[in-house]
Amino acid sequence: MPKPLNSDYAFRRQNLLIEFASLKYAAPQGIYMSLSPQEPRLWWGVMFVRKGPYASAILKFTVLFPTSYPAHPPIITFLSDIYHPLIVPPTPPPAPSSSSTHSSPGKSQPQPLAAHVNYNQNISNLPPGSFTLKHGFPNWYSTPSPKTTTSPGSKKLPPNPPLAPLGPALNSASSIHSPPPEKEKSILQVLYYLKSVFSSVSVLDDIPPHLAANLGAWRAWRAFREASKADAKEESHRVWLEKVNGCVTGSQSEGVLYGGMGVGRGGGGLGNEEMMRFLDIDDDAYESIKEMIAGRGSIEASAYAS
Repeated sequence: MPKPLNSDYAFRRQNLLIEFASLKYAAPQGIYMSLSPQEPRLWWGVMFVRKGPYASAILKFTVLFPTSYPAHPPIITFLSDIYHPLIVPPTPPPAPSSSSTHSSPGKSQPQPLAAHVNYNQNISNLPPGSFTLKHGFPNWYSTPSPKTTTSPGSKKLPPNPPLAPLGPALNSASSIHSPPPEKEKSILQVLYYLKSVFSSVSVLDDIPPHLAANLGAWRAWRAFREASKADAKEESHRVWLEKVNGCVTGSQSEGVLYGGMGVGRGGGGLGNEEMMRFLDIDDDAYESIKEMIAGRGSIEASAYAS
């Protein structure tokens, strides 16, 4: 006889399903999400970047919700290597040895769920491909100040101040790039913020170095911005362009779009079968599918009108 679901787990599961359903009407343009059929805590997504430094990139990612969500942030992992200040870069492969196992190129090894539980608390411990939300949602990571002991005659030190809110550059960004006002943390806000960090220059400018998951990318962006203002053609100016252009090109490669490269990264041990897939079809098949969809829509509209 199956064990009944814990009421708290069932409540959180239902809330996730409601949040997912709401994306149909409110998701940022260019972001599409799919729900894992086995586990509602694991979502698969793809983002089509249409403007900004990463324009034309097609970025696949996963969203893994901890059981404590929304008290704690979701875990976002990109399935391909992305050069970005807020994304952990890939680690260099270990030296080959007789006891090492071989894996296919371009794929990351699956990470057990236990390895993901608290990784957002320390950027240095993030696995490759992880996206840190500390810049956009600092209150998600604020912790109570540790208790201090006082000796007789000594003054009690005031508690540490809370983390500062987002800087003016992010708050002044247009509504297209910025998440809705932070009244209640939700995956919708996270997706709007995720879009902004790839398409908005002002959001990238607002990232401080201590919140960067890839300090090299942060420095390259700063050098690129300084060189752009000075209209200079320095080597540091080209580093950013070469790295980002390589990421954009790589995100459009057949291996990433059709071959499942990156599967195994981001599943958190809940499943490694990629839900966001692309189909390589010719123009005739594409037009045929468009006509079929248009015809189905016309039939449904006629039935509704009658």
